[in-house]
Amino acid sequence: MSKYIIEGPVNLKGKVAPSGAKNASLKQIASAILTSETVSLHNVPKIIDVFNMLEIIKKLGAKVKWSGANSLTINCADIHSCDIDPELSGKLRASIVLVGPLLARLGKATLTSTGGDAIGKRPIDAHLKGFEKLGVKIKFDGKKYIFDALRAHNAQFFLDELSVTATENLMFLATTLAGKTILRGVAQEPEIEDLALMLGKMGAKITGAGTPYINIEGVEKLEGCDHTTIPDRIEIGTLACATIVTGGTVTITDVILEHIENFLNQFEKMGVNYKFKSQISPEHGIPQGRENLKTCPERSRGMTMHNSKSKNRTWGDLEIYPSENLKPIYIDTRPYPGFPTDLQAQFALLLTQANGESRIFETQYEGRLDYSQQLNKLKAKIEKRDEHNILISGPTKLQGAEIATTDIRAGATLALAGLIASGKTIVDNTEILERGYENFDKKLRSLGAKIKKSE
Repeated sequence: MSKYIIEGPVNLKGKVAPSGAKNASLKQIASAILTSETVSLHNVPKIIDVFNMLEIIKKLGAKVKWSGANSLTINCADIHSCDIDPELSGKLRASIVLVGPLLARLGKATLTSTGGDAIGKRPIDAHLKGFEKLGVKIKFDGKKYIFDALRAHNAQFFLDELSVTATENLMFLATTLAGKTILRGVAQEPEIEDLALMLGKMGAKITGAGTPYINIEGVEKLEGCDHTTIPDRIEIGTLACATIVTGGTVTITDVILEHIENFLNQFEKMGVNYKFKSQISPEHGIPQGRENLKTCPERSRGMTMHNSKSKNRTWGDLEIYPSENLKPIYIDTRPYPGFPTDLQAQFALLLTQANGESRIFETQYEGRLDYSQQLNKLKAKIEKRDEHNILISGPTKLQGAEIATTDIRAGATLALAGLIASGKTIVDNTEILERGYENFDKKLRSLGAKIKKSE
């Protein structure tokens, strides 16, 4: 087990770039199974979850090679197994999205278990019901699920829940089903839209990704492609919270505005001092490799929101400056485009420094608020009213202590807490947070944090 040893308090300063999105890269790796041709992926974060996913597909017969610092080439021409490794899948909940590509490519798949964070119950019912509506036969023998898609067919139906992975799994299978499949009431996260963009490069015919309705016209064969993953919006939010809570001045580069407006709204309510600066302008033109962009004027706190629903992306830099007298707010987590559950812990820490009482209503996972007990060990004032509600009183001066994490986002939050706590903070089990953040300690050190990693 690894740990972070942090000396605080500190003011972060400098410039930092986010890694590629974890929740996009994992699904894009899975999509390589759909074709016998080579797939090249760029901006892939080197994190534990990605390494586990690569190990799983290698056991299925894939050939994988890192061709650059964050670039991968994957060839699945020799995929020979439909059995998803139970030991590795037990470490990675996202392994479930391998079922869709395996069904599309081989017509069958088996899955024993899926792992992930201890944040609450996450059943796979939406996957099972969706597959059944597409004609997949499913058996459970007491230990594993056995999927048979030899008689799979197109369909039109409404998903039981806004499940990101179920949406993606059904997209995978539907790409090769004859006729048109219409998925209604689907998740709308940016990672789904990015996956659809990649699948389109492979020859899939998908429209509506990023909206509640996705239309898929099946094709006989998919091809290889070259694709660059979008930046990780959750890491961007985490780094922004780190800057604000430490009273720092940091520029987060290579940000897509449309993907972060849900938490910029909360920054505005709190009185955070920030600016978003577009990277494109009439005199400078469009950055190389980002031709599908739309110009957006500079945005700072109090300016009108950019609310484009088009596929165009507004790239820019998010500049965070010291903020005084942060205001308390109420947050409830919602599926995208609502406030992300993956950022509520980081905002809870931020709200310990706001003037007054704030409340967070976690609508999705009953175990996601457990980090509050760890923050209270640092002298935060957080009252956990039930499994879904916490009340935060601020501002409070945090004091160093030894604390431990049980999930990715809680781990990042506790590390940020160490940046403002007086004295030494030790965060145990940091290998958990490194499942989702690439070089997290190094990035914080580059901004002036006094943080050491110990195995």
